[in-house]
Amino acid sequence: MTAQASGRALESVLDNLDREEPAALDRLFRLLAIPSISTDPAFHEACIEAAEACADALRDIGFEARVEPTLGKPMVVGHRHARRRKGANGRASCSTAITTCSRRILCPNGRRRL
Repeated sequence: MTAQASGRALESVLDNLDREEPAALDRLFRLLAIPSISTDPAFHEACIEAAEACADALRDIGFEARVEPTLGKPMVVGHRHARRRKGANGRASCSTAITTCSRRILCPNGRRRL
């Protein structure tokens, strides 16, 4: 990538951040307003509400997201598939996963981890 192209790419990213900042702050403040202190059983329902809010926020920005129950608090799983760009081998595939979870999670190999 040339310096000129790199500069245009950076400017595009910064412009996007400026445009999206109000919506991002709104998502953050909606989440912070939920009293989801996970160590206190009195807030268990709020933890579920917070998980749903996280999944909604991920969906708002283009992720596929779902809330999964666990033995403890719910887990939020999100995936976003990268745009396809041809590489040297003519193929490209990429995905990003975001997971927030309780103490027990399932690892990709299916085994439980504390």
